[in-house]
Amino acid sequence: MGVQLVATLHRFSGHSLDTKPTGDVPVGSIFTATDTGEEWVWDGFFWNRPDAKLAEIAGLLQQILDVNREIKTGIDVLTDSLS
Repeated sequence: MGVQLVATLHRFSGHSLDTKPTGDVPVGSIFTATDTGEEWVWDGFFWNRPDAKLAEIAGLLQQILDVNREIKTGIDVLTDSLS
């Protein structure tokens, strides 16, 4: 995908429980919930909260670190038993 000029993005605001618009909404448009301050970004199919995605990624990274620690511990035990 090449560079695209984004000429028009829409900014919406309303209550967090309001039904968010989906028809003719440009990708990258933002909905701000006036009651919570949360921002939602339209990806062409769904309204997503970027902070929720970051939290999900952080959780996955923590799981990877935990598994790496377990692997290292197993390697250390195996190495010590071979010495």
